[in-house]
Amino acid sequence: MTCLWLLGACATDEGSESTEWTETRDDSVPDIVVEPRSLTLEAPVGGQYSAAVTVTNHGLGDLLLAEIQLAQTGSAFDLGAVTSVLIPPEAGSTFSVTFTPTASGTAMAFVTVVSNDPESGSVEIPVWGVGGLP
Repeated sequence: MTCLWLLGACATDEGSESTEWTETRDDSVPDIVVEPRSLTLEAPVGGQYSAAVTVTNHGLGDLLLAEIQLAQTGSAFDLGAVTSVLIPPEAGSTFSVTFTPTASGTAMAFVTVVSNDPESGSVEIPVWGVGGLP
């Protein structure tokens, strides 16, 4: 008997047999989710505003945060420390992004979270800052 699996059915020499698919997942695979997916921070010149970013592991294996990077022009943004770099399944960790404008106008940066997630090993978050008059 030759069997070819396609869309939940097995085609054999004798005809077709239906079967149910069961999903199996590798217990060692983490799944990163970062919220929010973008940030807009507003603060008066000379002031500051911070917002939290949450990294959650929706996978079945431990998520390891290898690095959190900040790419920007200037120095209006800063990253706070992450609460934990090792995130077990269905748990989360947070860090903050702070905007401290030195002039009126807009600024932009990118925060990149690098992890051991095999499908989304690097997640990028665009961050906009708006500096207003004090």
